[in-house]
Amino acid sequence: MKRYLATLLILTTTSLTSIIAWRLSTDALALIAGVALGILAMSPTVLVILWLTRSALQARKQQQAPPAYPPI
Repeated sequence: MKRYLATLLILTTTSLTSIIAWRLSTDALALIAGVALGILAMSPTVLVILWLTRSALQARKQQQAPPAYPPI
């Protein structure tokens, strides 16, 4: 059942994409391709920034001293 639904979803998506692409002008298709390639080119940089930020936060947590006793 899952395989059938996945195949149906892929076929539906492919057919709708091809219908939309057929009706768009070449300028619109070029714009869509440029945006998609820009997002694709940006993704490794974003992943590296997220990785560095996460490792810096973990290092900062490890360096913090344990909380002191509250004053009485």
